[in-house]
Amino acid sequence: MKIISRISVVAYFFLGVFSFSNANAEDSSISSCELMDEVGAIHNALPLCLKPPISSENAVTLFRWVFDNDFENLELEESLKFLESIKKHLKNVDYLYLKGLVFASYQQADKSMDLYKKAADIGHPEAAYDVYLALRFKSVNEAMKYLKQSAEGGYSIAQYSLGIMLLNGDGIEKDVKKSIEYIEASAYQGYGSAISKLLDLKLYLNETDQLFWELVSELGKGNYEKDQTFMNKIKDNQKLCKKLENYSMLFYDINNTSDVSKQTFNVLKTLVYSCLKN
Repeated sequence: MKIISRISVVAYFFLGVFSFSNANAEDSSISSCELMDEVGAIHNALPLCLKPPISSENAVTLFRWVFDNDFENLELEESLKFLESIKKHLKNVDYLYLKGLVFASYQQADKSMDLYKKAADIGHPEAAYDVYLALRFKSVNEAMKYLKQSAEGGYSIAQYSLGIMLLNGDGIEKDVKKSIEYIEASAYQGYGSAISKLLDLKLYLNETDQLFWELVSELGKGNYEKDQTFMNKIKDNQKLCKKLENYSMLFYDINNTSDVSKQTFNVLKTLVYSCLKN
């Protein structure tokens, strides 16, 4: 390898985690975070500084963070070895998906598709979407089965894709109502394309939802000059006020590593607080 791989981050991270057996949890948690900081771990990895046991979700995040940033510097065998080193922290369905991801990244389509299908068939929504992408021009009916499975499993990109197909009647019977349900489900997860599409579909939305998604779009862009305008609309709309309260974390999830989103979240809290007072 030409540069020091982020696999060193992994080594330091798990060194910190493994020290739990010989120290109290709080001290070890701090140690693991400090070790990650020493090797240049950025804020994306901070959620991984958790107390044991390490969840499969956090192990997946760690793998994706390292692999996505550094796989071009790794041989296939190195990537697989890295995956095997964290296998015990992964659910089988996550392990199958990540292994498929590794093979796909090295253009080994047959192996990756076999693993994606195995993961999809036991409930991995992102794997199901990858299977859909591979089959959509080969076996339409089977591809649609996997797309629906992925969308029902909560994968935002699949929800948006299926919503658009239902909206346009593209290879499936047109159903505007169901389309909006899927697009909204995607938007609630902060998927930008879905949020933008809902603004285009506002004629199909009630007044509360129109205002809500307009507010999401503006604050998601860091536009705060419309705050007072929105407040004038919000103050007498308790349905919107409640909706803002219920989904306030959505704003924080949109681009949640940026300073803009933190400011957005603070603005939202002010809006909700003022709204609830009225």
